[in-house]
Amino acid sequence: MKAYVSSKSPVKHAAVEGAFARLGTEIETVAVPTPSGVDEQPRSLDETYEGALNRHEKLVEITGEKASGDYLITIESGIFSPRPEHNYFGTTTLVVEKDGERHVGIDMDLEFPRHMTDRVPSEYADLGELVKAEFGAETKDPFPYFTGGKVTRQSIIENALFNVLVQFDIAEKPDA
Repeated sequence: MKAYVSSKSPVKHAAVEGAFARLGTEIETVAVPTPSGVDEQPRSLDETYEGALNRHEKLVEITGEKASGDYLITIESGIFSPRPEHNYFGTTTLVVEKDGERHVGIDMDLEFPRHMTDRVPSEYADLGELVKAEFGAETKDPFPYFTGGKVTRQSIIENALFNVLVQFDIAEKPDA
């Protein structure tokens, strides 16, 4: 089985593989990068959601019939502030589709330190670019740099994706 992912991000592909593995299903990911049509670092729930839908519609258009029987997966990460006096929190919108059945997930996660979010987009296009430049990160994953390595972007995306995938009938069934 394949999962066409609207990104070439190794973090997103590893998260997709991990979420399916938790369901007992092996998956081959195929990168189909698509544009989000929003800022590199979405800064609201609406902008993150819009970016996910834009990417996903393009993914559906590109893959067409060749994706029949396989999964189409879009993952868009952003940040949002629930109120003007609060810092930004991470958010991820996921769109998963198989043979016309579509489910959407929205995950809200950790609070980002202001010393990071204040530098985006004035100095860096997104938080991933910030940690690559400032901390020498190899992937666009800011989470380890303010959680003492306890949380990764992959683990957050994997959990959010798992919550969407369980709505499909894909988990291996135990023998009766």
